[in-house]
This record gives sequence, C-alpha cells and structure tokens, in this order.
Amino acid sequence: MLGIKETKEAVTLVIRVVDALVQGSKDGEFGFSDVVLLVSALKNSSEAFRDIKAIPEEIKDLDQFEIQELCEYVKEELKIEKENIHELVSVAIEVGFKILYLKDLVDSLKK
Repeated sequence: MLGIKETKEAVTLVIRVVDALVQGSKDGEFGFSDVVLLVSALKNSSEAFRDIKAIPEEIKDLDQFEIQELCEYVKEELKIEKENIHELVSVAIEVGFKILYLKDLVDSLKK
C-alpha cells in the first residue's frame, strides 16, 4: 500500500484553484480580490509538484478507504455537505494529474 500523499497534494491544488474560481465568479466579475484568492490557492502548489512521479502508482493502488479519505478531505476543504462526491474527487484527480503532466511537458519542451 503506497498511500495517497502525492495524490492528495495534487487534488488539493486543483480543488483550491477551482474553489477560488467559484468564489471569484459569484459577483460576475473578476477583480483584484479574485486574483488574491487564486494566488492564495497557488501559494503552496510546489508541494503538488515535488514528487509527481508517484501519483500514477498511488492512483493504481487506491483502495476504498483511501478513496473515502480523499472524499472526506475534499468535503472538508470545500465545505460540502453532500455525501456522494466521488465524481468530484475522480475529476479532481484526473485534472490534477493532467496539470502536472502538462507542467512536465512544458518543462521538457523548453529545454
């Protein structure tokens, strides 16, 4: 069992950015305070990039308890009351992995 540390960090990055976008779009305009929300969401993003190579293996090794842990974590982070958020967590994992893959791709093309 590998754990979910790196996957959780990637999911954290995704949900914080998305939550900042949700909060920022409430008034229909994107202003300075919304930029502050995004910067805050990205502030600790280096954690998500530290060991991204571990994420595919962690995802392959996910068990029902780890999935439940991720769901509870996301519910707490986003202050969601609904019980069934498996799709949200699944999409967040997928998007997080894609963002991190894109980062590596851009890095490799700039070398």
